[in-house]
Amino acid sequence: MSDGTRILVAIAGAFSLWALVFTAVYAGHATGCETGWGLAPGPAGLAPLRIVLVLIPVAGITLTLAGLWLLRRGAGLAPRLASTARLLTAAAAVATVYNFAFVAILPLCGG
Repeated sequence: MSDGTRILVAIAGAFSLWALVFTAVYAGHATGCETGWGLAPGPAGLAPLRIVLVLIPVAGITLTLAGLWLLRRGAGLAPRLASTARLLTAAAAVATVYNFAFVAILPLCGG
């Protein structure tokens, strides 16, 4: 991987992943409500839509934290770039938890 690509991935990767998770949750919610997944009974009394909408951000936060772990030693970046990448990745992790925690507790499909 070239230096420019490594810098771009380190700086923008976590928030790009956040945007992907946001899109997947938004599309999954719309599709799930339209198809009735939000009302169907599922395992442990949870609607299948709720399970899917919780698993998507969990996967996203797992990947974000893995990226933060990989950046712990700088990932071959200049010290200033490495600290910026760590800060942005940590901010994306916080944003992921904050934005998607409500998926687990708020009613689905206007219910």
